Amino acid sequence: MKKLVKSENIAATEKSKKEAVENTEKPEDFYIVEQGDNLSTIAKKHNITIDELKKWNNLQDNTIQLESKLKIADITNKDDKTQVAPKTEIRNIEYTVQAGDNLGSIARKNNVAVSDIKLWNELSDDNIQLGDKLIVAKKLIVDNSQTIAEKSSKKEKHSKVDREDDHYYVKKGDSLFSIAKKYPGVSVSDIKKWNGINGNSLKPGMKLKING
Repeated sequence: MKKLVKSENIAATEKSKKEAVENTEKPEDFYIVEQGDNLSTIAKKHNITIDELKKWNNLQDNTIQLESKLKIADITNKDDKTQVAPKTEIRNIEYTVQAGDNLGSIARKNNVAVSDIKLWNELSDDNIQLGDKLIVAKKLIVDNSQTIAEKSSKKEKHSKVDREDDHYYVKKGDSLFSIAKKYPGVSVSDIKKWNGINGNSLKPGMKLKING
């Protein structure tokens, strides 16, 4: 009798766990094994590999049971693979026609061609009216996070270059004068001051600061 109760408790616990997992599952991520199925046919149906099927379902061999539920997607990494395309928007820059304006003067003010203004505003001739609003430019607005990331990347790259250029390793035959010539704006006295050099003697391999 004890054995029976124990088995029922285990079955109830397993059922509870299964229901909890199923509540968070998406139907399209799973496949129920049908009569005549094998790993190869299932893999082909869902454009995945047998190895992926075995990995996602912790299968040690190619044996599968009829009506068993198999994962057919890498659920754990699914969200990580999703990439959000940067948001872009084309915004019209407008200009209000003032007294004495013509298409030529407006084009010069905004550094664009007359033909572009006519195209953007669907003008068939050069006639414009005082107070008209004309599109004089089209500006591409990129998502701020993308712009910030790009600027940060450029800044880091620039800083890296600057750091590499901050020092110079003395080579055989170098002199303070020859090293100073390599760096516009740097004098012999600058190099001596930044490196605490009193005389003019240098040794190959010395590391010199070339930027105070």
